[in-house]
Amino acid sequence: MKMENVRILNTDKEMKIFSDPFRLQIISAYRKGTKPMTAKAVADILGVAPSKVHYHVKKLLEIDILELDHTQVINGILAKYYKLTAEEFRLEVTNKSGDVDVIADQTIQIFHSVFEEFKSILYKTAKVVLHDGDIQKGKGTFLSSIDIYLDDEEAVAFHDEILALADKYKEKKNDNQLCYKSLITAVQQMDD
Repeated sequence: MKMENVRILNTDKEMKIFSDPFRLQIISAYRKGTKPMTAKAVADILGVAPSKVHYHVKKLLEIDILELDHTQVINGILAKYYKLTAEEFRLEVTNKSGDVDVIADQTIQIFHSVFEEFKSILYKTAKVVLHDGDIQKGKGTFLSSIDIYLDDEEAVAFHDEILALADKYKEKKNDNQLCYKSLITAVQQMDD
């Protein structure tokens, strides 16, 4: 199966399975990998028992987030290598998606996982910079909160422009480039 650019998740089952924080870590590990990996390889990356990862990989296979790429016999044991089915996964709420409160809870759980990961990286970076006193180590690290005003059409265009800009920098092109974790979000502010 050829990897899709975007995979839309819009059923209760898809959202529930996808929104698990540990499964998001597994997806992140596969995303960072340059080739298909076994559940054991992912477990080694995450520092957990392979059985835990194997259980969650089965769940991700159920909703076509992961797929079997190939198998290989290693020392008489069949190793299964998996890969992501898409570059990006998006939640899309429709009238067939189910209970709105459940979907909201799952969406918040996903946001929480992503924000916690980002917060951890930001904290570690700040700690290293402050501990070492070397501001150059944190050069390029920033956090901005900016109010922008958009109508619905402009919001979609803004989203597409930001993703197109990020796409330019997704691939490492030389050894001088460092990995920067980017969290990009725009949320419509709701008045109370």
